[in-house]
Amino acid sequence: MMKAIALKITILFVAVIATIGVNAQDFNVKPGDVLTYHVKTDTKEYDFTVTLKTWKPDLTFDWVMTGSVNKKGAIGFGNADASDAMALNNFFTAGAVTLKGQTSIWASNKLYKLIKSNVAAKVVFDNEATADELLNKGTANTVVTVNGSASTFTYLRAASDTKQLWILDNAKNPLILRMYMPTWRIELTGVKQQ
Repeated sequence: MMKAIALKITILFVAVIATIGVNAQDFNVKPGDVLTYHVKTDTKEYDFTVTLKTWKPDLTFDWVMTGSVNKKGAIGFGNADASDAMALNNFFTAGAVTLKGQTSIWASNKLYKLIKSNVAAKVVFDNEATADELLNKGTANTVVTVNGSASTFTYLRAASDTKQLWILDNAKNPLILRMYMPTWRIELTGVKQQ
């Protein structure tokens, strides 16, 4: 009887661990990892896939947009921008692009630290003329599939009057999990790690 109870408890414990998967503080990326986002605009839906090429000293990735968008390219930005940039690039043109003073897919360490510290962060989106002031709206959890298993990630929600960022609550990997803009939204749905 005790063996049967112990076996049931062990099975339950394994099932709980499998459901939890990777937590935000332990989730790191490395070259070869593939991130899949789902994008919804006013007129279409498609997947946006990012394949990380390098992580340090510069961050570079290849990207593909599916469906009627049907574009691909590469983005890169330097270590200084990954550290301090207060601007985000969200509109990609086909081919290879090196960002200056901007990040993409990841928030900079500075932006993450400001939001985490409940300090208003002025962020320029897509070369707009004025910055949006993002405020910390709290933390919550979301589920992302990592290597086929559901993983619960804690995120910081930063928002202005018209825009929202959900940033992975991980100082070493401030990955943008979701972004809500006035005419489109993007959400991380899956990760395949090497």
